[in-house]
Amino acid sequence: MSYVAEGTGSATVVFEAGLGNGMTSWAAVFPAVAQHTRAFAYDRPGYGDSDLTDNSRDGATMVEELHQLLSATGHEPPYILVGHSLGGTLMDLFARTYPDEVAGVVLVDSRHH
Repeated sequence: MSYVAEGTGSATVVFEAGLGNGMTSWAAVFPAVAQHTRAFAYDRPGYGDSDLTDNSRDGATMVEELHQLLSATGHEPPYILVGHSLGGTLMDLFARTYPDEVAGVVLVDSRHH
């Protein structure tokens, strides 16, 4: 999966785009966040520069893919999760799946569960 990571700090802010969008949807805020701490954004499979996948596209699979990507690229917790629309739903699921790794969650026009 394609990703971008910048900045340094004690927490990693992880940006998750909404349905139909990739990491470029965070271009307006990503650089400002990276000035204060680590910032990480990525394209889910099939978006932006990320290849398609045969994996299921259910929430649990997408959360696990993100968790593996963060680990494989050396981005250790704690995470501050930021999700827009469907991305908010995924960040909520990530926080419920890995509660000990999450320092906070920011939902931007996210779906209500």
